[in-house]
Amino acid sequence: MSGFDAVSQFVIAIAKHATLVLVLDDLHGADKGTLAMLRHVARFAPPHRLMLLGAYRDVELEPQHPLTEALGALYRETTCERVGLKGLDGPEVAQLIADSEVPRDQRDALAAAISVTTKGNPFFVHEILRHLAEESRVAGGANPSLGAIGVPDSVRQVITRRLRRLSSEMVRLLSVAAAFNGPFSLNVAARVAGLDESAALNTLDEALRTRLVQPTDSADRYDFTHALIRETMYSELNPSRQARLHRQIAEAMEQLYSDRIADHAGAIAQQYYAARTFQGRNAACRSRW
Repeated sequence: MSGFDAVSQFVIAIAKHATLVLVLDDLHGADKGTLAMLRHVARFAPPHRLMLLGAYRDVELEPQHPLTEALGALYRETTCERVGLKGLDGPEVAQLIADSEVPRDQRDALAAAISVTTKGNPFFVHEILRHLAEESRVAGGANPSLGAIGVPDSVRQVITRRLRRLSSEMVRLLSVAAAFNGPFSLNVAARVAGLDESAALNTLDEALRTRLVQPTDSADRYDFTHALIRETMYSELNPSRQARLHRQIAEAMEQLYSDRIADHAGAIAQQYYAARTFQGRNAACRSRW
């Protein structure tokens, strides 16, 4: 009897005496051997009181990922159902905050800020609330921002691990995109990142596939799926790099929008302001507006 058969028979023997649910978490990190074992056991599950429940982050899956092949096989070989989990909605985030030590008069504003920042990711919500409790503070004001709340180290570490698996081209493009205050222009970001059109589009496909960015209502404009991702990438740059990056974005916008610069004057001015450069050529450009 093979090792796979031995495990299957052991599990089935337990299921004969009581309903058995096996929970396998973080399947996106499983190796090929583990996934082969899962497939083998799953083939014998339907006739017995046995349920296999696997959890994984679909944003971690690439076409060549071992789990991608295993999931396809499970759908063919067994009775398999996929249940997509979404983030918490606004009222659910508000309920978590209501159960915390946040002052009552600040809960609504904080719930709205955290919902937008985390997109309802329960782990991110919990860690931000714990961060506020540990710091013994709550971001004040009617409209608390991510900068005021701060990104907890635990959240930053999770995002950083995910970013380390990205291609160098994607890191360059998203590092530039992180310097935009909101949605970013693909054309501008690609020019500053030094990517030609083909490389930029391929990199964008990768970013969309991994759900780091999402389309907006405007063509060639995209935004990060989580403000936490933008903040983490931006914070990886030292202040000198940040200033130079903002200046490069402003200059690229001037070049790309030279025939309609008045329409983009506000955005360009914001980038120059962030770069803290108001001298020489930049002042001459402002005089034209």
